[in-house]
Parts: sequence; structure tokens; C-alpha cells
Amino acid sequence: MVSELPVEQYFTPPDKRRIAAVTEESSGGRISDILTASTGLSPTEQAIAAHMVSLRRGSPGTVRVYLPTLLAFFRFAETPVTHIRVWHIEDWLNSLEQAAYKPATIATKLACIKSFFGYLWKCGLLPLNPAAPVKGPKHIEGHHGDRVLLAEEVQELLEHTRRHAPARDHLMCRLLFAAGARAAEAVSLRWGDLRRDVRGRWYATVMGKGRKTRHLHIPKDLAADLLVWKGALYSIEPYQPAPGLDAVPLFPNRRVLTQPITVKTAYRIVTRWGEAALGRKISPHWLRHTFATHSRLAGATLEQIRVALGHESIQTTIRYEHSPHLTEPAGEILERRGVGTKG
Repeated sequence: MVSELPVEQYFTPPDKRRIAAVTEESSGGRISDILTASTGLSPTEQAIAAHMVSLRRGSPGTVRVYLPTLLAFFRFAETPVTHIRVWHIEDWLNSLEQAAYKPATIATKLACIKSFFGYLWKCGLLPLNPAAPVKGPKHIEGHHGDRVLLAEEVQELLEHTRRHAPARDHLMCRLLFAAGARAAEAVSLRWGDLRRDVRGRWYATVMGKGRKTRHLHIPKDLAADLLVWKGALYSIEPYQPAPGLDAVPLFPNRRVLTQPITVKTAYRIVTRWGEAALGRKISPHWLRHTFATHSRLAGATLEQIRVALGHESIQTTIRYEHSPHLTEPAGEILERRGVGTKG
């Protein structure tokens, strides 16, 4: 069991080469070894190395963004990790604003800091998370807050399509939301792409942007309904092995079952049923943004969402963090206190 980080009496700027060397050596081992072994690292360097190893297991590319940011922050703060407080982080953000960094860039850097201290706190290495109360830039261009459905709207859409739409259209809407898939990814799926892992969880393998493969989590209820539909289409038992159908599209053209629908058709499906159920025009990307926003509200980390969405860079995913759906306005705090909220 790992205890809290030892207190540093004097600050020494963390060294990138020492951290990188330990991170490389420990990439396949236990993170606790970094914190207990005689690595020659300071507690601040140990903390950074441990976090880099945890990130590297999910995405090596994220390390390239996070490590320089953490090093720059500690050079600015000139304070050991165990002594960092809220004001160190806020002063650093102010310095970035004064240096004319764009709000989106500042938001990305703050996300790195929040991820780092949040990780240390969850692991029990720090008694408090100094980054938790820190707020980022107020305005981030390009956030997706205007294209997110409320939870009840999602349910209304799916219930309406279940009752009134063809099974293909209903299942398409469910998959776009539940998996956060792009329309192009959804229409490219074949039955052979739908699989179960050793823990019994369903997933689908897709080829995303940049021809990079990733796995979409498929909720078990959705997977079951897809297999029932498969059985109805091809007159087989839902869970019956049918290797001959592996190359057949999940969402086939109505006239030719061996041909997939087009991306344009997927957009028409979502637009049609969005207008019918909600009275407004939505698109497959709305369902993708809704998936990301509600996943974050439910507690998913930005890194988990980045992987699920297939973003190359965490900086793209950061924009969800600044959706108005995820912020906590001062008025909401007052409302919870019941001050002046009733006439």
C-alpha cells in the first residue's frame, strides 16, 4: 500500500530526463514501485513519473502534452508538489493570460494540472486536491454545449423510434448515442466487428479518423437487441454463430442487405426521427456530443472520453469540459442554499 508522498523541505525543479528514464523503465510495472524504489527522484519527480506511467497505459500521446505542462507549472510555482495550494495554480493561470495564451490553450493546460492532482489525491498520495476548486477560462470557442440533448430528450427520441421507426433506424440512433460513434464509423460496422471480451462486455471494432482502430463499448441491452434483429433479418437464432454473416453490414441497405447504408442516409435517419420526436433538427454528431457530455457528468475522465471518441489529441476533448452543461454557476450554489429563489 502506498502512503502519502514525503514532504520536500527544499524545492528542486523536476528534471525531464530523469522522469522520462524512470517512466520508460516502469512502463510495464507497478506504479507503486516508482514511489517506493530508490530511483533518486524527488517526491515531485516521483509523483510526475507515476502519473505519466498511468497515462501512458491509456495513451502515449497524452504524455507528450501533459509532461511539458507539468514541468512548466512547477518551474513557475517553485514549490514542491506537497506544498502546492490553490493560489499557486491560479497565479500560474493568470500568468498565462498575461502572456496572451488563447483560452483554449489555457484550458488544456489546466486540464493537465487537474488530471495530475486528481490522480495523486485518488491514489492517497496527497490529503487534498488543490486543483479541484480552480476554474478555467470563461469562454472557450468551439465548445459543443449548443448541440447536446437533455437526458429526457434522449429517452424521448429512443422511445419514439422504438415505437414508430423501423428497427434499423431505432438501433442506429441507439448506437450513435450509446457508443459515441461517428456516422461514418456506424455505417461501416459489420456483424463480425461485434464481439465480447473475457469479462462478457460487448464491443465493436471500428476504423476511425486517420485509419486508426478503436473499440466502441456496446451496452449489453443494445447488443442483445442487435442480435435479435440479426436473427429476424436472416432467420437464425439471435446468439447462433453465423460466420457467413461476418462481412455483412450491421445497418444494411433496404434493397440489398449485403450493402451498407451511406453516411448521408444515417444523417437522414437521425434528422427525420429527431424532428418527429423532439420537433427540431438534430444530426448524428449531436448524439456523439451528447454521449461525451453525459459521460463526463457521470464521472468519466477526459482521457476515457478521448479514447471513446477516438480523438487524436486531448486538446480536442478538452472543449467538452467548458460546455455550459458541465459548469457550476454561482447562482446554482445560491439556489441550493434556498436564498431568494422563491417569490
